[in-house]
Amino acid sequence: MRLHLNLVGLLVYLLAPFLQIRAIRSSGNCSLVYEIPFKFVCKGKVTNDMYTLFRDNRAPAGTSYSVWHSEEDDDDVSMVLITFHCPQLSGLDFIALDKNVFMLSQFFVGTSGNGSFQTILVSPCTLHCFPFSLRYPRELERHCLGEDLGDGDDVTKKPILFYGSLMVKIPEAVKNDARTLSLLRVLLVVVYAKIIY
Repeated sequence: MRLHLNLVGLLVYLLAPFLQIRAIRSSGNCSLVYEIPFKFVCKGKVTNDMYTLFRDNRAPAGTSYSVWHSEEDDDDVSMVLITFHCPQLSGLDFIALDKNVFMLSQFFVGTSGNGSFQTILVSPCTLHCFPFSLRYPRELERHCLGEDLGDGDDVTKKPILFYGSLMVKIPEAVKNDARTLSLLRVLLVVVYAKIIY
């Protein structure tokens, strides 16, 4: 029995980095964005200035992104979808998020210029729908349209950020410290040590 618990503890310790993926998940009420067509606006790459200004560690400098707009609603406001790490989507004219039963993945249905339909599964990914206005998506759109930075008052009223992969940039302070352990790993080591002794 004790050997069995030791093996389970060791297995959990070794798999801890893979289990941490569950901590990164979609957020906000995104039920309104499914099956809504989004039209392609532009694409670009995150610049060093943009990264310095907004500190989005999931989209460091050099990350490709695309900007998409929905039709305007009753309040004359369109949703703005920013897709990161998904260059395969930028070749389409229209996309729509399709409801899906898989965790950490999203289905897109898209059409290209010749009218052909494509279904694209992006996994792993996260989708974030915000109930408040953000400046970040508007500045990304301004950048890929070749405009200068705004004054800060120009915001997106219904922003949606979609990250097509979990390429997270590690902040400099953590990257330079090789002794940094995650809290989960320390806890697992303590539990494992307690079981053995």
